[in-house]
Amino acid sequence: MEIGTQVIANDIMLYIRIIMLGNLSGNTFDAFVARLSGKSVFHSRLFDEIIVAIVAAPFLAIVNGFAAWRNRKRSRA
Repeated sequence: MEIGTQVIANDIMLYIRIIMLGNLSGNTFDAFVARLSGKSVFHSRLFDEIIVAIVAAPFLAIVNGFAAWRNRKRSRA
């Protein structure tokens, strides 16, 4: 395999891992929200849910703030 091809393959694997991490984190965050609503979640631990919620909350706040800013910017145009 050529060096350029290996770099592309490594980049693809990195993207796959990031997507998997995002998916797992989202599922765990959703389980935490469901638990707060009083629903039990199969194969989920409260400790994991709390850690993911603590880590995800600032990131989600930034993403939501950026999305709101862009929407306001678009609506003015």
